[in-house]
Amino acid sequence: MARSQTTTDHDTIRHWAEKRGGKPSEVISTASGGDTGIIRIDFEGYSGEGTLQEISWDDWFKRFDDSNLAFLYEEETAEGQDSNFNKLVGRETAEARTAGEKTSRRARRAVGRSPAPKGTSGGRRTATRPEAPRTARAGRTAKTARTTTGATRSRTSGARPPKTSTSPKRRRSSGGRKRR
Repeated sequence: MARSQTTTDHDTIRHWAEKRGGKPSEVISTASGGDTGIIRIDFEGYSGEGTLQEISWDDWFKRFDDSNLAFLYEEETAEGQDSNFNKLVGRETAEARTAGEKTSRRARRAVGRSPAPKGTSGGRRTATRPEAPRTARAGRTAKTARTTTGATRSRTSGARPPKTSTSPKRRRSSGGRKRR
């Protein structure tokens, strides 16, 4: 089974990348004035062509340490092949995940909050507007209903707008399956 690992050790990262033909790189559009931009490991033949520029390992590791990053990687795929999977994550995130904590934004927002009562927004801001009386059918208002062509019609007049679709409707049997 494929299992990811996390490290900040420079020798481990360099050895892992070089074993797979990976090169230290930066995203070209993020580098400015001699400063290293966003860093990546580039593997020949993958999507980095034209957007990544090779840099030295020293520059890569300087940016890695200055940004307080950790290297999340996988040694093998589930099939036992060498894996190129890697991801740069914040060291705090890596430490929290190692400790079994959830680190997503959603999990962080939920900390200390009890479940929202039914029918509320759960703490999210929502626009308040008066509710129109609802019919039992699909939550539509009593005055209008949407037709199959997307136009609205009055429930009281019963008049339907002209059909605008030119494609033939498929008829289905009562079982909901296509006839052959």
